Amino acid sequence: MIFRELLEKCDKKLVYEHLEKLFFTNDKKNIEKTFSKIIDEILKKDIETKPDFVVVLSHNEENGMWSVYGYEPAKNCRFVLDYVPWVKWANAHVFLDIKSPQVSLEKIVANILYEMTYSGFSEAEIEKKKEKLLNACKDALRSTRKIYKKKLPKWLRGGR
Repeated sequence: MIFRELLEKCDKKLVYEHLEKLFFTNDKKNIEKTFSKIIDEILKKDIETKPDFVVVLSHNEENGMWSVYGYEPAKNCRFVLDYVPWVKWANAHVFLDIKSPQVSLEKIVANILYEMTYSGFSEAEIEKKKEKLLNACKDALRSTRKIYKKKLPKWLRGGR
């Protein structure tokens, strides 16, 4: 089932209760207000956009936590979904890892929403953080190249 369908079928009140636990808060009103907006926004996304990945939930028996990650079958690759556009989340198929215990639809939805909002509670906020991270990576790469050229002996840089 795709995430959009799970959102349409779940009991939102139970999802909000699970989110309260994930965020370690008793602020029911704020959780409901924040996530009802997010759910509405996700459900308005273009239904034609087809992601090249699936969303997988996996349970860690040692700590009781759920992991949510992307899996790209064509590349046999797992990856984090922190900065993935919400339209792709909305239309991604969701799978429960075969080693994981059975879990309610609401708990699945809550864990996915928690992961989606890990870097922000709006796509604009997430995009700003993504740009900041990319710029920091570019700066680090430039600095590393400068150090590499200036500080390392020629023979370490591949020269004789």
